[in-house]
Amino acid sequence: MTFLMELYKTYDENIDQVGVFKKNKYNSEYTLLPISHITQTAHVEVTIDQEGNFHSATIIPSQDRLTIIPCTQESASRSSGSAPHGLHDNLMYIAGDLAQYTEEFNNKEQYSTYLKQLRQWIKSGFATKHVEATYAYVKESSLINDLVKSKLLHLDENGQLINKWERKHSSLISEKSPLYSQVEIPNINKVFVRFNVLGLEFPWRDKSLFSSFIEFYNTQLGKDDICYITGETLPKTRMHPRGIRGSGDRAKIISSSNTKSIRLFGIADQAYNVSYEASQKCHNALKWLIQQQGYVIDGRVFLFWSVDGRGLPTLFDNGFDLLNKECTIEDIKSHLQSLKEENIIVNVLIMDSATIGRMSILNYKHMSLNDYLDALISYHTYYKGEYSTWSNNEGKYVKYEGAPSINDIVEVAYGKSADDKIIKDELTRLTVTILNGKRITRSLQKMIVNKASNPIILSEQEREKAWGVANALVEKSH
Repeated sequence: MTFLMELYKTYDENIDQVGVFKKNKYNSEYTLLPISHITQTAHVEVTIDQEGNFHSATIIPSQDRLTIIPCTQESASRSSGSAPHGLHDNLMYIAGDLAQYTEEFNNKEQYSTYLKQLRQWIKSGFATKHVEATYAYVKESSLINDLVKSKLLHLDENGQLINKWERKHSSLISEKSPLYSQVEIPNINKVFVRFNVLGLEFPWRDKSLFSSFIEFYNTQLGKDDICYITGETLPKTRMHPRGIRGSGDRAKIISSSNTKSIRLFGIADQAYNVSYEASQKCHNALKWLIQQQGYVIDGRVFLFWSVDGRGLPTLFDNGFDLLNKECTIEDIKSHLQSLKEENIIVNVLIMDSATIGRMSILNYKHMSLNDYLDALISYHTYYKGEYSTWSNNEGKYVKYEGAPSINDIVEVAYGKSADDKIIKDELTRLTVTILNGKRITRSLQKMIVNKASNPIILSEQEREKAWGVANALVEKSH
């Protein structure tokens, strides 16, 4: 499928962005992930020396908790069973002394498989000093004891680990650990710990450690087969990443769990076969693009991108958004013309979850950058209106021309309190309509005129917007 090949190329083209954290328009941190890695919210940082001796343990400030961790195919989508991450993990996997302090959790299997995987990494010859030091510490089974001594965890009057804080514990412990007040930790065994080694780079920022795990994990993958994305013979996978729109997202764009629905093929691989590397690159590029420049409305993703990662003007921008200053339609046309370049492809992807576990591609358009910009120029020219908005740069209201953004059109037509499904469906229709060079439907125009004709039900700001959008959309139609 073309969009997967474009995502694969996007990853390779922006490989220098791997592990580089930035903040998006919502002030959320994001990065392009290395393959075989995910991000996890860590709660505690345990620092050890290079021989694996405990040094200290601290609670991580909320603004610094996003951590890149190595993972396997199984651990990235685990919900039960025993599937350890590569290095950092929660107490259920890394605390060998957990069972000594509580009868609530039996983690013998999880701890054993975690240590076994670390040993395999070390024996592979790819391990770094981080891995060796962490293994030396964790195999001593002293983590809970160290966290208790550091006053991050507490014991009750019977010497048992306090799992959930109750009022009675206040008489026993004068200063409660903040870990017991965090809503994202339902049970204390879910405390996520990342390891830091004195004298070495932070492992969640260390690209040599990323490469170390990737090389090790490549030796653990299944048999080779032809990848339908790259055409190369590489280790294949049927376990594709989830979490495309966020950590809690379970919808997948590639899935073959329901083999009964594959009626024309004997096995799922005959229908569609993707290598592990291609799957990782495509999904990581998609997550990165969504976090960086995607528009998400009630789970529906609107994504406009080119392989080189350049910022693109979109239909969600009005005239002022394009230039961030007072401007005329001629200014907008000149600006969009200046962005033209030969042999650059723009991808427009709209997707939403069909079910909890399935992602549906609702629309995909693959067009040249110049054709894309021509569509925007045509839209802003044909539906030109005059508006005013507050400019933070200039500290005053300024005037601008151009077409309204498609979200302004939908907001005027349906109101701010409209059902999210109605809003995202209309945004989808507008995106497809405008990029295909078609005109906005009369039925939508009529809704906007009706809204603008009843100013008494609108606030002053809503009234100004409704009149501006109505004048822009309707003037050319009569």
